[in-house]
Amino acid sequence: MPTIIDLFEDELTLFVIGMILLVLFFWYFATDLERRKRNVGTILTLGIVTLCILGLTPLKDRIQGGIDLVGGSSFMLRVQPQEDPQGRLTPVTPEQVGQAITVIRSRLDDLGTAQPLIARQGEDMIIVQMPGVEPEEAERVRIILETTARLELREVSPRSEERDESGRTLATRVEEGDEIVPGYRAYEYTTTDEDGNERTSDILLNRRVAVGGNHIGRANPSPSRSDAVDITLNREGTDRMIALTQNMREGQDRIAIVLDGVVISAPVVQSTPLGRNFMISGLRDPGEPQNLARALMNPLESGLVVEDERSVSATLGAAVVRQGIWAGVSGLAITFLFILVYYRIAGIIALVGLSVNMTILFGIMAMFGFVFTLPGIAGLILTIGIAVDANVLIYERLREEIDSGKSIRNAITSAYEKAFSAIFDANITSLITAMILFWLGSSSIKGFAITLTIGLLASMFSSILVTRVLYRWGLDTGVLRQLSFLNLIRSAKYDFLGQAKRAAIASTTLLVVCLAGFAFQREDALGIDFTGGTLLQFQLGEEEIPFEEVEAALAEVDTTRAPFPQEEFTITTGTLLSIRCDTEDSAAISQKLRETFPLLGARTLTYNLGDEAPSADAVRERIDALDPAAGVAVTVDDGVLTVNCDIADYEAIASTLLEAFPAIASLDPDDDMRSAFDIQASTEVVSALIGTQFLKESLIALGIGLLGIMIYVSIRFEFSFAVGAIAAILHDVIISVGIVVLFGRELSMIHVGAILTIAGYSVNDTIVIFDRIRETLLIRGGEVKDIMNEAINATLSRTIITSTTTIITVMLLSVFGGSTLFDFSIVILVGLFVGTYSSIFVAAPIVLWWSSRKGGSLRRDVLATEIAAEAQQ
Repeated sequence: MPTIIDLFEDELTLFVIGMILLVLFFWYFATDLERRKRNVGTILTLGIVTLCILGLTPLKDRIQGGIDLVGGSSFMLRVQPQEDPQGRLTPVTPEQVGQAITVIRSRLDDLGTAQPLIARQGEDMIIVQMPGVEPEEAERVRIILETTARLELREVSPRSEERDESGRTLATRVEEGDEIVPGYRAYEYTTTDEDGNERTSDILLNRRVAVGGNHIGRANPSPSRSDAVDITLNREGTDRMIALTQNMREGQDRIAIVLDGVVISAPVVQSTPLGRNFMISGLRDPGEPQNLARALMNPLESGLVVEDERSVSATLGAAVVRQGIWAGVSGLAITFLFILVYYRIAGIIALVGLSVNMTILFGIMAMFGFVFTLPGIAGLILTIGIAVDANVLIYERLREEIDSGKSIRNAITSAYEKAFSAIFDANITSLITAMILFWLGSSSIKGFAITLTIGLLASMFSSILVTRVLYRWGLDTGVLRQLSFLNLIRSAKYDFLGQAKRAAIASTTLLVVCLAGFAFQREDALGIDFTGGTLLQFQLGEEEIPFEEVEAALAEVDTTRAPFPQEEFTITTGTLLSIRCDTEDSAAISQKLRETFPLLGARTLTYNLGDEAPSADAVRERIDALDPAAGVAVTVDDGVLTVNCDIADYEAIASTLLEAFPAIASLDPDDDMRSAFDIQASTEVVSALIGTQFLKESLIALGIGLLGIMIYVSIRFEFSFAVGAIAAILHDVIISVGIVVLFGRELSMIHVGAILTIAGYSVNDTIVIFDRIRETLLIRGGEVKDIMNEAINATLSRTIITSTTTIITVMLLSVFGGSTLFDFSIVILVGLFVGTYSSIFVAAPIVLWWSSRKGGSLRRDVLATEIAAEAQQ
């Protein structure tokens, strides 16, 4: 019998259910009968909620956490272009990227990496995320990913060693460009003599590949030699090998084995013709034969280069989860409490709508396998604020309709009809920024964009349909007879547009100061996401390291560029030590910190020995003979030997145990041995190349987002409104980011998400006011300036309530959210204050100024736009 999970893995079942729900959705908006709307809406709501709840069952297995929540490693890989026969680079094709993804997945599966998340990004980039992979293991994975394993067997020219009068070989003369041998190319070849001395010379190889990696049938570590891999060719490869060697001279002619463009061996052919088996030897590093065998069985057509590397320890991941939960729970609790107190019975209906919103959000993410990330938590918190805004819009309209003397049923109907256009326009403009963010953003920002997009759609569904259905049931059953609200913000008649000149002076001053800050800081204002570099983070918990001692230790390291340390404390996770530095300096800095501070240098060795485990006393006796610099703890439990030591003693202890106990020497280093620091370093490595690309893509995303918003607002309203909206967005973005830079924070990719969120929120707030201005202009005469002031005053309570609840939610995010969410939330927090100000004192005055240029009329322009829209319907 199929399980619930099986149903969601069946694409046909999901498609049929989705079509049924879609039919119900269109039926709801198509019918004019109130009772039918109520019944169809009820079935639709219950169907979607049930589907989402089932999709979340069981919760532990259905919600996938990204590496920033559960720990792990991620790599941003760039597929390298290939050379054509003339040596020219050819553009990377989609087929080459697809082949690389297939090979990466196969290699990681062979390695035993649990559920790697692999996706294409851009034209030649691949993102690989591996939840649960420890930072210690990440380097081994990196080597496996970057190994192309392009194996080639080439004929060595018989004339390769011919020397001229000066003693130079023919291969050397070809390499130096003094001679050309058609069909042959010079390679560098390094050999090692019996004493271990290396010698590098040139060797002349045929340009034509005689046998390639695609001709390998099997590759295994050699059972007879620890430094070799046995190769077995397939049928075509065997035929090619015979054709290559059948005319060679035994004991004289040679074949070169070339791996990833490097000649690793050039043996003399001792018997001809050769068949299907041969050996690659000279692999001295531990695990190298195993890694090469895996790579040869899954060769890449094009090379890969790691452009971005991020590693998050499980400790830091757990800390982030606690931070997110605290922020989410606190934000929801305060928001729910406010709605209940302020809107009373209507607040209960709003809470049901918000609960449906959250259920849909998590359910869709689970059903479609979206990964929940740290920026996703930020998107969730912002979604709460947007959902509250939709309900506040409806309820403030409802208050006006009730105050005008309408019955409850008519007031509810009128409130939903009048609030619909503002909710729809505001959410669509936010969706535009979210979709552009998903289209052009990096993998981490995509997590934010996905959560925000689903949240916006769920918010529109719950606020417009779900709560409306609940009101219909309340009215039809007689349960809902009257509604009352708190009214802390009374209607007023402020002359906002009369303050336009003062506001212009204040805004201009702020803009100049912020732009001057950018000009002064320049590259110092950009984090490693844009400039390239490495970020090291140590989650210390309740422990502390004096910051002055950290600075003193870093001063002793000879670095390319001065490192920048930071120490932050949060009440939920304790102390986090962060160091931003040049990538070339990261290893030396990490080593110095671990050697200087015992807290960071503590290391644990674990050996799974089973019945062959020695006694703890026997191990201590061997270790005590070394006279370790620091205390060493030894335990043996159920066949597992654990040794806790300091980094200064680690190598000596590991070497001694390996020699003293044969059982340890026979262990599989991949499965039965483990060595890790007690406090692991989370790392983020970004190349300068990809940092520049991120910056370029971010600016393009912002530009396209503004263009999309301008086009939409021009169509829905009028061009002067679009000018006001874009001016307000630019005003909010420049000031928000400028204030962050002026306070010494570095801009990163998380700020790009914040900037586009500010843009969406700014236009959301602005469009609510624009919608009321447009409505009032169409139904009332008088001076345009007075009507605009009246519209702004009418929406003032909604502006204050929404901004306040969202600001409180984001403030909690900054308090409980840790360093990364702090950076995000501070930008949003500044943007909320500035956005609330600009929607009143910047956007509206610019609309009036633009429309009145050259004797124009805003009322006439709005009327013309409305007539044109009605004519197209």
